[in-house]
Amino acid sequence: LQISPALYHSGIAGYLYAGGNFSALQVGAVTGSQLENEGVPLADRLRQEASWMLDSAYAAVSRNRSDSGARVGPLQLELEPAKGSLCNVSRQSTGTYLTALKNKISKSIGIVKVPEGLDVYNFSFDVFHLYTTKMQKFAIWTADNGFIQVPGAYEKHLEEFDQYLKRVKLTVVSVEDPPFSIYNEEDPEGRPITGNDRWTGFAVELFKEIARRMRLRYSIRKSIDGKFGSPVDGTNNREWSGMIGELIKGTANVAVASLTITYDREKVVDFTTPYMSLGLSVIMKKSKQEPDLFQFLLPFSNRVWLYMVLAWLLTAIIMYACARLSPYEWYAPSACDPVVQNQFSALNSLWFTIGSLMQQGSDLAPRATSTRMVGAVWWFFTLILISSYTANLAAFLTVTRLNDISSIGDLASQTSIKYGTLMGGSTYNFFKNSEISVYKTMWESMSGWANTNESFMSKTSEGIEKVRRGGYAYILESTFNTYYRERDCSLMQVGTIFNPMSYAFGVNHGNVGLRDRLTEEILKLQKEQFIEGLTEKWLKRYNVSQPCSDQARNAQETGTLDVDAVGGVFVSLLIGLAIAAGICFIELIVRAAMSFQEIALKQVKLAVSCSNTNSPANVNDSRLPPSSVIAAREIATAQLNETSSCLLPPEQMSHSPTGAANATAITLSSKEKL
Repeated sequence: LQISPALYHSGIAGYLYAGGNFSALQVGAVTGSQLENEGVPLADRLRQEASWMLDSAYAAVSRNRSDSGARVGPLQLELEPAKGSLCNVSRQSTGTYLTALKNKISKSIGIVKVPEGLDVYNFSFDVFHLYTTKMQKFAIWTADNGFIQVPGAYEKHLEEFDQYLKRVKLTVVSVEDPPFSIYNEEDPEGRPITGNDRWTGFAVELFKEIARRMRLRYSIRKSIDGKFGSPVDGTNNREWSGMIGELIKGTANVAVASLTITYDREKVVDFTTPYMSLGLSVIMKKSKQEPDLFQFLLPFSNRVWLYMVLAWLLTAIIMYACARLSPYEWYAPSACDPVVQNQFSALNSLWFTIGSLMQQGSDLAPRATSTRMVGAVWWFFTLILISSYTANLAAFLTVTRLNDISSIGDLASQTSIKYGTLMGGSTYNFFKNSEISVYKTMWESMSGWANTNESFMSKTSEGIEKVRRGGYAYILESTFNTYYRERDCSLMQVGTIFNPMSYAFGVNHGNVGLRDRLTEEILKLQKEQFIEGLTEKWLKRYNVSQPCSDQARNAQETGTLDVDAVGGVFVSLLIGLAIAAGICFIELIVRAAMSFQEIALKQVKLAVSCSNTNSPANVNDSRLPPSSVIAAREIATAQLNETSSCLLPPEQMSHSPTGAANATAITLSSKEKL
């Protein structure tokens, strides 16, 4: 491609030596030139614009090869791409065709001159790209093979573009939005900070690492209006505010912040690959309910507890009935005692079943097959029941019951708690443009509260402060939800994440080279888990000694329970001990009253008797209570019965000292029924 002197001296030379990108097309004698914006590579825009011009010229010329020929001179391209195609040019005479070709191409892509003596039939495009001061062939287009990139041209392009980026200084725009972009004019010691060191945060640190690897020169500044960017009302998306507006105007090259990728933004700026995926969520203050004193009963419902008591009583009754009816449950205590006994009385049956239920057991052992079957079935029942209770008890004692709002639908259907979001952000536009009924209802509610400053906040921190005061819910990205919940354990996330989205860096529209290079570095850092480390550092650990998630994890590991969770157990113990003491006192009084009546009756009988001079009351001359004396005598009598030999005949027992003593003791015991 030869650049004419007129074109060279018209201002191109300044761009050549200033490092500008200059692209050119050569189509046989059809020559076109395009001067691109500084820093904008060729690949995408040239591919699109060249195909439009090729479509126009090839369609017009190939359909009229029988004509005398079309002679096309130097072709000057406009910066804006062609808006139409000339494929609909019909077969015409030579003069009519040339006139139409001039008019059509002139209106679409610039000025066309058709010199004499030039016939064009088969032609091809050679695409050249100016890398700083050197023109290199980038691609070729033919009618048979289409657009073919020269091998190694793209790699060469990236290499040259990296060198170009090192020479220029990028303007990076951001907004204050902790923890992704934080602006400080002083360090923690109070010393002033200058330059790019004033900016920190998740997104800023990520960009600084990319810039370090690519050896970029840049300067970070605040957005003029401090906003992310949204269409200005009444401009039909032609004018934008915030960082997006500055990228469109060209006053900034890169936007670094928690910038959400949206459809409308994608049409006016370019985005790198996402460095974080997230979604919308709701944050609220925890509203704890007062702990239940008998919280240990919560693992089972009231119906289950009732059925358990009924099952205990039913099993005890069946055990008692089977023990009484089965002949194998009756036994003689010793070979000398002809009277058979049954250990399963009504009270013993209740004691056996309650002992099994409490996992303690008793000294009662069933003898018959039927009673053993009842015991085995009851043990299996208690095993499953107690295991289920134990498994659920920990959860009910440690998990705090919160408010009744558990989803975005619950929030939309109630009116007692108001909610809002950030003004002018992607979340704001999501609710504004949503056609889903639940989101549309929420937008109508928030719009109605707008005059009371309850809906739309200028900063996320303002919404969080309203949440901390209670009775308010704030809708924000899930990353910020995590950030604030890690620093304030009184906050919680309501429901699950909805409306998935992503964060990315924004660049000027058409700046494909810069976009691709930033994307490559982001993917490398994701592979190296560098971004995962930033998530741990900035979202969880930044500016907090112990995140709430660690506190909750430690509490679960140690199993710490407050007195409120187990207070009912202590109350139950005290009530049981008090009842047992009361029963014992009643037993003592009843037994003492019965003993006193028996002794008084015997004293009266002794007083009216004239023959007996021995007072049986002397046996009660003890300082022990009457009930203790009676119990001691009964125990002594039982021991004498056990030591007496039932094998000796009665006549021998009178000659044996031991037998005489035993007989005397037994006789005395049988007569003195105190």
